Amino acid sequence: MTAIDPALVPIVLAGLVVVAVSGGIWSAFAGRVAERDRRRRRLRRHVATLQADGTHSGGTEADVQRDAKAILVRRRGRRGLSLGLVLQQAGLSWSVWSALLVVGGLAVLLGGGARLAGLSPVAAALFGVATGPGAFLFFLRARRRRRTTAMEKDFPAALDIIVRGVKTGLPLNDCLRMVSREIADPLGAEFAKMVEQQSHGLPIAEAVDRLAERVPLSEANFFAIVIGLQTKTGGRLAESLDNLVSVLRARVQLRAKIRSMSSEAKASGAIIGALPVVVTLLVYVTSPAYIGLLFSEAIGNVVLVVSGLWMLIGVFVMRKMIAFDY
Repeated sequence: MTAIDPALVPIVLAGLVVVAVSGGIWSAFAGRVAERDRRRRRLRRHVATLQADGTHSGGTEADVQRDAKAILVRRRGRRGLSLGLVLQQAGLSWSVWSALLVVGGLAVLLGGGARLAGLSPVAAALFGVATGPGAFLFFLRARRRRRTTAMEKDFPAALDIIVRGVKTGLPLNDCLRMVSREIADPLGAEFAKMVEQQSHGLPIAEAVDRLAERVPLSEANFFAIVIGLQTKTGGRLAESLDNLVSVLRARVQLRAKIRSMSSEAKASGAIIGALPVVVTLLVYVTSPAYIGLLFSEAIGNVVLVVSGLWMLIGVFVMRKMIAFDY
């Protein structure tokens, strides 16, 4: 067997690390891009339903269609994948530069730990560069998902408060203020921020649009579309929101059913994905000299990076297999 030229090892490792980092970044944002496209299709269907509804009193059908199209164009133009928006959705008040400093600190920390574990300086540096951004993205994704789940649970109740308030004759601004007081954080804090923006002179449609940007839920986008159309075309807001609440509650029930049906597949995927890491740690604890070649030899470093990359691809494939759209 021909040995690998030691001069080529850093180049090979650098290429593999670039591929691994690119795959990690793609996996972190590909789901959001697909979710954005699905949300856009749902918004179009929802707007089409509103256009077909005969409850709007102001303007002709052409006016309603023009206003709905303008709302969708404005929302498409604002929707992006900026780091600042993701930080807001995760409930972090950090600036973009602060987040980049945290990523750099994680890269240095993980690279130093790899160097202490026995990796060469070049391999340890590449390991830190590869795992630092990935660790931060994993933290950001987990925090964003936990916060989104909490807001998703409270959003139908918030709309119920708005519907009851509108039916009793309260202005929409007062209903939104009531939601900010009665709904627990984080959704209550987002409504409070929206009410504060309104008090500073921001139009209500614009404020609700910004709420939908900070709250990454299809429900928030539906709410923004309903409010945007109501402010431009008029109509019975209570009836539109009441129908929206019924749809949202049905979606919550469907989501819970899908989670219960897919829980076994997700548990199996988690076990299969964690098995190589667990076995590697156990072998390292019981026979460090046996597995230490992966960390001390150049060819072992290449095998370790290739195996990690291959395992990452397998995790992505299993994740796609158990992902359900609803």
